[in-house]
Amino acid sequence: MDTPQKAKVQLAANPEIPIVTVDLGVNRLAVMGAFLHDKLTATQFIHGGKLNHHRHQLLNVIANKHRQSGKLQANVKDHVVLWKKVRNIDENAARQVARQIVDFAIAYEAPVIVFE
Repeated sequence: MDTPQKAKVQLAANPEIPIVTVDLGVNRLAVMGAFLHDKLTATQFIHGGKLNHHRHQLLNVIANKHRQSGKLQANVKDHVVLWKKVRNIDENAARQVARQIVDFAIAYEAPVIVFE
């Protein structure tokens, strides 16, 4: 995978610039690494076990209610409140992960964050 042009320009101008790399995943929400002089100085994992468990519980509730109600009529929304809860949980988790990534970059004084 090629390095984006902006990152190449910044590294060429200042090869000693600290960099934070982030890998977003499925089992872990994110894995972050801080690099200085091409050496890994720190790592941090953001786990999403509780989030996945809570989402799974809500999706099971939606599935059970859907099974009980049967086929919906045309133009009738399906369990709007429960789907809103799932959406809000996802958005909140995204905001929290983004905040943790930025805090990690600030802690290691990295002006560049590279997502893989």
